Amino acid sequence: MSHASALPRVAPGEEGTVLYKVQGRQYRKRHDPTTSLSEFVASGTVGEGAVAAAAALDIDVVELRGKFQTQFHVPREFYGFVIGKKGTKLKELQSSTKCLVTLPRKNDPSTLVKVTGPTKGSVVDAYEQIASIMEYSREKIPYTHFLSFPLALEPSVPVFYKSLSKEVLRVADEKAPMGFLPKMVSKAAHFHVTIMMLKLLTPEEVAKAKAVLESLSACVYDLAETRTLVVRLGGLASMQTDVSKTRVLYVNATEEGGGKRMVRICETLRQKFVESGLVPADDEEATKDLWIHATLLNSRFANLGSTAAPRGQRLSFDATPFLSSSANSLSLQTRLSCIHLSKRGVYDESGYYHCE
Repeated sequence: MSHASALPRVAPGEEGTVLYKVQGRQYRKRHDPTTSLSEFVASGTVGEGAVAAAAALDIDVVELRGKFQTQFHVPREFYGFVIGKKGTKLKELQSSTKCLVTLPRKNDPSTLVKVTGPTKGSVVDAYEQIASIMEYSREKIPYTHFLSFPLALEPSVPVFYKSLSKEVLRVADEKAPMGFLPKMVSKAAHFHVTIMMLKLLTPEEVAKAKAVLESLSACVYDLAETRTLVVRLGGLASMQTDVSKTRVLYVNATEEGGGKRMVRICETLRQKFVESGLVPADDEEATKDLWIHATLLNSRFANLGSTAAPRGQRLSFDATPFLSSSANSLSLQTRLSCIHLSKRGVYDESGYYHCE
C-alpha cells in the first residue's frame, strides 16, 4: 500500500498492536505504546492517551457541541466490507465504539467517512477498526489498474486482430464449443500485452504509481538496449491446464530473434513496483511466474450480468476447436512503443484503456 494512503496498514505480529474482534473476525490494531487504547476506550475518559493515539495515527479529532468527530478518506471499494451483509458489520462497529459512522451516499463523489462519538478514544477506536477492516479486506478487492504494452495503438494490429477474431467467431458458429459465448471475445480497441495487475485505490497511490513508472524511463531505455522492441504475435494457448474448461485464451507474444529484452523489462517493472510498496510482496502479482500474453477470449467478459453460472463461479468454455483452427496459425510482427499505466473499465477516445 502506498505510504500516502489515508489509513495505516498493520503487519501481523507487529509490536504495538492489540487483538480485538468485529463480527467474529479477529483483527489487530495499532496503539500508542505509552498508553492502552483498550483502557481509555473502555473507561470512556478523555485524556492525554486519546490525544496521543490520534496524533500517532495522523488524524484530527475535533470537539463539536459536546461530541468528538473526525473524517478521513476511505476508497469506495471498501464500503461493502465496512457495512457488511445487511449492514451487520457497520452496526456492530457502531455498537462497540458508541460512534456514528457516516459513509457518503451512492451519488456523492466524496470519499470522506465521518465518525462521531462521545469521546476522543471512541472515535480513535472506530477509526482503527475501519483501518483494520480495510487491511484485511484489501486482497478481496479486484485489481483496478494494470501495466500494459498497448497493442491496439500500433497501426498494423487492429487489422490482424480483426482477422483473428473473425476466424474465432467462424469456428464458434461451425463447432459450437461448449460454454462459448460471443461476449467472451476481447474488443480490438482493448488488445494489449499485460505486464502486471495493480490495486490503486486512492489518488495518492495512482500518483505514486505514475511517479514510479516515470522514474524507470531511463532504466527501460537501457534494458531495451536503445533499440525498438519487435514482437511476434501468433499462436493461441489456454491459461488453464484443462483446455475444455478454459477461462482465458490468449495470443502468444514473443520477442523476435529470441531476445530477452521484453522479459527483462517486465521483470524489472514488477520488482520496482513491489519495492515501492504499491504491490505487497506476498501479492499474487509479485509471486507468480511472469506470463507475458495478449488476451483474446476471457470468460469474465461474459460473467458480467450473466445468469449462466452460479454466483461467484467463473464461466468456462472448451477451447479445443480454436486451438486446432487456422486462427492458431495467424501471426503478425509488430513493435512495442510504450508502456501504459492503464485503468480497468475506463477508456480514452481511441477506445483503449485510460492512461493515468
